[in-house]
Amino acid sequence: MPYYIGIAGGMGSGKSTLAKSFLKMFEGIGLDVTIMHLADGLKLKYYKEHIYQAGDGFTTQEAQIAYVNANKDVARPQLQRIGMNMREQYGADVWVDKVKSLSVGYQVVIVPDVRFDNEALAMDYLIQLDVPHVVRADRINIINGDHASEAGISVLADIALEAWNYPKGLENV
Repeated sequence: MPYYIGIAGGMGSGKSTLAKSFLKMFEGIGLDVTIMHLADGLKLKYYKEHIYQAGDGFTTQEAQIAYVNANKDVARPQLQRIGMNMREQYGADVWVDKVKSLSVGYQVVIVPDVRFDNEALAMDYLIQLDVPHVVRADRINIINGDHASEAGISVLADIALEAWNYPKGLENV
């Protein structure tokens, strides 16, 4: 069973950048590690329901997720609505269960988008980034920043970082 490292924090706080740093570190010591976002299943659902057109060229899930990520400023309110509806319909752990079902065989799974208490409690180790929007200042103006998914967690993290520097080599990731 994998060891799950969750990263929580506001928009633009550096969650994904920190996850990439951990990925490189764990790969460097020979561990079988991956990054899995709780929201990837949500993004695929959004893509299929709102964007997909036959022959659009986005044939892989990675390409579909990348497309949604590139258009997140437009998609975010719909992603939040779909995500909350799925939580209500299938239970609060719908996205946690999805990640856990896909993570068989890994030693470490890094989850850089922990947004709710139940997601935090599902992690073996939790990092809270209490960083003002300085790491990704370009994300501040994304609409619906006051949505429930941006409220933060109340679960006590294993470690809270108030500031951190980009790891060498990841400045432009």
